[in-house]
Amino acid sequence: MIFRVFLVCCAVLLCFPVIIQAQGQKNWATEYNRLSKRIQEHWPEPKGSPNQLGPYLHWMEVKAQDRDQVDGLLQEVNALSLQNPEDQELDAWVQKFFDLSRKAKDSGDATVNGAVLKFMRWGAGTRNDQWPAVVAELKDRGRRILLKARETRFSTKKVIDHARCMIRFATADIEIGELAIWSGRDAFLGWVDEEGSQRLPSGDFHVECSRRVDQTVTADGEPRFPMDEALEKTKMIRDEAEWWQFQAELKDVIDLENAYYEDALCQEPPHKEKMGHDWFRHVAEGHELGESVEYNKGFYGTLFGTVQVRMPDGDQPASGARVTVKSGGETWSANAGQDGGYEMQKVVLHEACSPHNISAVYEGDRVDETYDGPLSEPDTNARHRKDLLIIPSTIYAWTGSLRLRSSKELHCEAQKDGPGDAKRTLSRHESRVQYAEIQVYAEEVDETEAGLSLQSGRQIQVTGTMRSRITNNREQHFRSGSDERRILERSSMKGSSSSKITDDNLILQIIGSRMMGSARSMQEVVQQFQQGAISPEEFQKKMEGLTQPDQEDSFEVDVLVQVTVAGTGTVILTDYRKVYDKGESEVEKDDVSSKTMPIAVPLSVTMKGTYTKGKNGRASISASGRKQETSPPGGVWDCPHIVTTTTGSLTLTRSKKKRPEK
Repeated sequence: MIFRVFLVCCAVLLCFPVIIQAQGQKNWATEYNRLSKRIQEHWPEPKGSPNQLGPYLHWMEVKAQDRDQVDGLLQEVNALSLQNPEDQELDAWVQKFFDLSRKAKDSGDATVNGAVLKFMRWGAGTRNDQWPAVVAELKDRGRRILLKARETRFSTKKVIDHARCMIRFATADIEIGELAIWSGRDAFLGWVDEEGSQRLPSGDFHVECSRRVDQTVTADGEPRFPMDEALEKTKMIRDEAEWWQFQAELKDVIDLENAYYEDALCQEPPHKEKMGHDWFRHVAEGHELGESVEYNKGFYGTLFGTVQVRMPDGDQPASGARVTVKSGGETWSANAGQDGGYEMQKVVLHEACSPHNISAVYEGDRVDETYDGPLSEPDTNARHRKDLLIIPSTIYAWTGSLRLRSSKELHCEAQKDGPGDAKRTLSRHESRVQYAEIQVYAEEVDETEAGLSLQSGRQIQVTGTMRSRITNNREQHFRSGSDERRILERSSMKGSSSSKITDDNLILQIIGSRMMGSARSMQEVVQQFQQGAISPEEFQKKMEGLTQPDQEDSFEVDVLVQVTVAGTGTVILTDYRKVYDKGESEVEKDDVSSKTMPIAVPLSVTMKGTYTKGKNGRASISASGRKQETSPPGGVWDCPHIVTTTTGSLTLTRSKKKRPEK
């Protein structure tokens, strides 16, 4: 009676013809006993808790057949009971078959749950104690259990509950477990309140079946795998969450992927080399991580700056220069304006992905540099400045030669009278000559409209050779008054050396100013005025003219040269003595030897000259100088002073040349 309403549609519309035929033919007791016995016998199946899933799936089908047979008889007897509402016996059989149907269903549900408890396990103490095994078990056996349970119309609640927990466990384990995609990352279940106390989620919960959203990360850790590898791992969990249609758990996995994306973006390690920012964006797009894609795009902003080209009179705007940025597989380009300025939109400015390559091309010359992005967090409104300076391959460079010569000379012919008619004569000739030919190259010159300044080591490169030679000859004659005894003594020293001149042992300074000539002229005018050679009016007029900067294309320059090279060489020494005594002669000494000794000595000279500016960037410097010094010869002989003369000449021209390779 209590089930007639429930089965009335089936009884009246579908089962009535069968019932009419079966009425009086069915032995309800026989059918009931047969099925009850069968269901009871099948209840413990599969026996022995087998380790294969097949027996469980088989017995789900068998028990579904048992249930379906019971349900078929239940429909029949229920239809008869509806036709015969006064028949208490039929009403009793409806109840019996209903209870037997529930028992058959419970038996099938028990088999489903047995399969779940056997194969859908996770966590410590199980064979699925790490996320890869959990995901594999869920994909292989969990899905088959669910599909068979649905097919046989048994309860899927426990299957779904366990599957949900397995997804949650795998999500937590891939974040903080032994096989996590981070190293050193840690978290706990719950959160910390304002008072610093740890709080747990409300309601009933299982530690190994808690959502990621209910956990608090306490240590960020470091990414362990390249972005694409890590997301392929999380995709295994994500695919299962999608298959099972667990929306909340799917969101947890996606949130985890986005968190890893932010941590691993452009980091080395885990990436073994620089990966372009676009590569990371393509990875995020491939895994449908919209939040990560937007995070990636947040590191693009505005890059701007100026492009200049190095010219003789200073750096000038490189108007029209083509500026190109390349980072990964992305390229941006812009043309510089009349003032050399350029600006690009949506250019990568990520600090972690730096450096980024930037170049500029102007009239066939090119500069290649890099820049570091300023952004550690997304900011699409960011602006970053990067200026570029092009050093042309054909430039205006100073080239020329510096010639130096220094000579130290002594020439002495002397005679002394002794007692009686005795005489002593001396012939002494000494010479030390040094000369150098030096090539000069200057590129980076402090040159302005007011003048210029060049200095070796910082701006000027020099190469050359210092050659030195020394020659000393000395001869003395002694004759006694009776001419019976004579003595001849000769000695000599001869040698040479050659030394390299570089930036390390030569100082060359060239300083020029349009005011230098004016300053000297002022001194002359002041002297003329003090001597009364000019009137006060003439003095004032000349001084006013001299105080105005000279705008002519030439001005005076001062040049200082100091060579500190000290060259050594082999010197040949001779020593000869011959004595004539009463018509006989004897050579008492005739020695030849050699030794190594300094030959070149440091020298310096100052020069004065003129800077002349030509057309089309050309210019020239010409300077010369001479210095002469004397020093006593030493000794007892009345010899003239030693004369040291140093001369120098410098010739430089500025013209357009191909830049030398470094």
